Amino acid sequence: MAIDTVGTLTEVTVTGVKPPRPSAHYPNPLHKYASYTYSWTLWWLDMSDYNTLAASRDVTDALSYNLSNKSYVIAEDSGLYPDRRHPATFGLSYNIQDVTFTTTVGPSKRSRSSNLIDGSMTIVEPYGVSLIDVLVAASFDGSQFTNWCVHPYMLELNFKGYDDNGEEITPFESKKLMKRFPITILEVKAEVNGSGSTYRIKFANAANGGLTQEYGCIPKPIVVEAGTVKEFFDHWNTKSFTRQLNNHYLSSTIIGKAMFADSYEFDIDPAIANSKIVYDKQQQIQQGNPSARNIDLTKTGFSIPAGSSIIDIITRVLAQSEYIIQAQLKLGTGTDLPQDTIFNSFKTQVRSEFIGVNGDSEEILTNNFDSIRSQYPKKFTYTIHQYSTWSAPHPALPMFADSVPFTCKQYDYTFTGQNVDIVDLKLNFDLTYYVPVLAWPNQVASTLATSSTSALHALTDQLNLTLSPSLFSRVMAGFDVFKTILNPSPMRNQPVVNKPQLTNAMGTLNKPGAQVGMDVLDSLFNRSEGDMVKMNLTIVGDPTLIRQDDWLYVPSPNETSAYNNWDKTGQYEFVDTHQHFRMDVGELPILVNIRSILDVNEDTGLSFPDPSTSGSSALFSGQYTLQKVVNKFSKGVFTQDLVLTRIPNQSYVVAYATGRDGNRDLIAQARLSSTINATSTSQTNQTTTASSNGTAARQ
Repeated sequence: MAIDTVGTLTEVTVTGVKPPRPSAHYPNPLHKYASYTYSWTLWWLDMSDYNTLAASRDVTDALSYNLSNKSYVIAEDSGLYPDRRHPATFGLSYNIQDVTFTTTVGPSKRSRSSNLIDGSMTIVEPYGVSLIDVLVAASFDGSQFTNWCVHPYMLELNFKGYDDNGEEITPFESKKLMKRFPITILEVKAEVNGSGSTYRIKFANAANGGLTQEYGCIPKPIVVEAGTVKEFFDHWNTKSFTRQLNNHYLSSTIIGKAMFADSYEFDIDPAIANSKIVYDKQQQIQQGNPSARNIDLTKTGFSIPAGSSIIDIITRVLAQSEYIIQAQLKLGTGTDLPQDTIFNSFKTQVRSEFIGVNGDSEEILTNNFDSIRSQYPKKFTYTIHQYSTWSAPHPALPMFADSVPFTCKQYDYTFTGQNVDIVDLKLNFDLTYYVPVLAWPNQVASTLATSSTSALHALTDQLNLTLSPSLFSRVMAGFDVFKTILNPSPMRNQPVVNKPQLTNAMGTLNKPGAQVGMDVLDSLFNRSEGDMVKMNLTIVGDPTLIRQDDWLYVPSPNETSAYNNWDKTGQYEFVDTHQHFRMDVGELPILVNIRSILDVNEDTGLSFPDPSTSGSSALFSGQYTLQKVVNKFSKGVFTQDLVLTRIPNQSYVVAYATGRDGNRDLIAQARLSSTINATSTSQTNQTTTASSNGTAARQ
């Protein structure tokens, strides 16, 4: 038995929280080729092809799917598909000159728990100005012209190269490296001159519509009645958020404002879906299912104003869930949060399919253009996964989660003799950075001890201790080894009395645990926008860092799949098979080593610190998490800009792990040896990075 979020006794019923599997550094697969180049293709997708790709629940289905003969090539920068050109092109050439796209990886202030993907490309047409004519002609379905602006397209990326022996990349390897990106066109600007036309096109992930103002915000106020996360979003529950939202859009077909209705679904990890968001012992009688004939204290009403973002609604519901408050933060459980545990937050992906609903509530598949709205109807599915994080910007989070055994990439910068990746590095060090913390989420009205108020006092004491900005200092004082550790970015918190934007909506006002949950999630979302240490790395292009999940395919958290078994199969093994990282199951820790020179010696050359001393590597070396990737393809050159934020307190994490496990390096190596089953070139490249892991991380 344990104390719940208002001090009463309750069972902690959440099961299925999945810890990630340790992994190892995966090298850039293009390093094993002596020379390589890339090619781009822009496809006009048939609706059935798009929906089949969008419905893919796992990586294998999406990567192995072959497009039908109803999908055509519009433009390319090679002759890879000479027999697949769209008939409307009449053999004219449209050449893709460059492509740039940005993908968010970690949670951010703008996208919260979701991902934002946008980009641009330049297409050149020699002599004429006919590309728009081609796209309009392609939109004729045999009976009417549809809206070419909302039609699905797909960019395809292929790599070709040769090894040191002059052998070409095999078709099998080339197929593994291929990337696909279903997109929607946002903007086209044409520049016409005597030599032809240049089209500058902006695009976004085809599923991003579920995050826009048009589709991602609710059009009317909704009052939901639920007691668990599943009940809140379950479309079978007549009082759920999903059912009421879908009924609103279905009504538009009845009154003639649309031919087909858009629809929404939520696919949620079971550990999250089955957790409570209402605690019966804290309920006021008037909140207990007020529309029911009999009072039900296991449910309550949640008022949601019009214009609310669906992503924000998801955040507010999960912040007051048993999954976050008790299973993750241990608030109200009467037990201490283990400081070396890994916190599992959540990540939201969006699946978008061209499916409409008619007035009889039947789903209508593909090629049903809504001429009233000049749109194709859409079905949006929001999938909510567990998401592991090693960052601890908030004092309620575990302080000593060790990211080293999960490091996915290693980069060695300047004067190391091992730099094969980094083109440029920029550091942003902000000494004024701090995290505002909601320090008093609960007030106790009574001072007379009763069975209820005494438990409430106990919870209040626990919350105030947990959220005290001085807690970290008190923990540090208990370990003498911490007193001699150099730390360039100590965690800084600023206590605040209230955060009304977090605590005054959807029933969190009188729930101290929910307020803490919102505060913790908000600190994780905001951390990527500013940190004491932020790094921008420009590296030679690495296909494994090109996102495919939540773009080409959206896995279901309720199905057994290669994507979902991250607790059994580490990132290394997944990448070795599919050539891209799973980016929505947890943060991607990256090790950056920076070795500085002391001086220039005229006789011996550069002078370095003694490797046995603590100054052999810059203090800014260490563990970072990947927040954003900017992919750039121009004139045959492929580079990537990585935005990294330093994992806070990592020097203390190393000391804590060493004190707990004895020899930390041996522990980390044992974990890796039980996880990795790599072969051939990848294993050879891995040996060096794995052996240097512990030494570099200490700096």
